[in-house]
Amino acid sequence: MVVSDAKSSPPKLVNGELSPAATTRLEALIDRWDPLGELRAANSHVVPDESKSSNSRRSKVRLPPPGCMIRRTYQGRQICVRVLEKGFEYEGQHYRSLSAVAFAVTGAKWNGNLFFGFVRQRKGGA
Repeated sequence: MVVSDAKSSPPKLVNGELSPAATTRLEALIDRWDPLGELRAANSHVVPDESKSSNSRRSKVRLPPPGCMIRRTYQGRQICVRVLEKGFEYEGQHYRSLSAVAFAVTGAKWNGNLFFGFVRQRKGGA
């Protein structure tokens, strides 16, 4: 609840509430927030491999360069995967793909890029 004495004075906030202006600004920021966009921006310096056929059905996912860590929380556990020149390292084991790492973590078949947040799941199936 906001209590105001006069038009010229700032509103007094009760119980630590946000002002109407702060609430409006916060809602606007939440509407624009895109966590995958932040990840894409962080990986924007990685150049895609142009040697693959342009009509390939494979998506052009940009992974971090070798030496970087990929982090994700899964069921309360922090999953940390190191990107290698050829493959990935998770808990001291070498894996050829992120899908193999996701399987080791969950015990279920996953698209590794989806599991680690490099792509979004398409809505509506295909």
